Amino acid sequence: MSSYTPEDAFTPEPPKSRTAIKIIIAVVLIGLGIICCGCLGMIAVSWMAYGDSVETIKGNRVVQQNLGDVTTAEIDLQATGELAESGGQQQLVYRVEGTNGSGKVIVATGPAGLELKTLILEDGTEIDLQVQDDRIPVEFEIDSGELEIDTGDLVPQN
Repeated sequence: MSSYTPEDAFTPEPPKSRTAIKIIIAVVLIGLGIICCGCLGMIAVSWMAYGDSVETIKGNRVVQQNLGDVTTAEIDLQATGELAESGGQQQLVYRVEGTNGSGKVIVATGPAGLELKTLILEDGTEIDLQVQDDRIPVEFEIDSGELEIDTGDLVPQN
């Protein structure tokens, strides 16, 4: 015959605290929210920089002379990746199509903003886009304020 003692009795485990699980879930959700907001912010900044780059490319005199009016400008991810592997300043490569031809434009991004570096035509010709133009700019402003004309005193001549 077996003897029963209170030490042999089944003792149920105390219920686990759900507070710790709730805290872990909350921390994970907050972390994911921060990551998502950061990614969306980076996408927004990139999209603004993309728009600025396209407008800068469209407005460049040398690009217009070689490609005509720019109809499309898209980032070439493969060429950008290959350029990034070489190191140096962060640069983007745009595939640009114009009314007279197509090519690639290398745009550098940095603390000074966007700078057009090089235009590469379909035949492989590279044109430096940072050359300063010594000609008088075509666009200028004229103050349309009132003009004062000093007629002075007329002195009769003998």
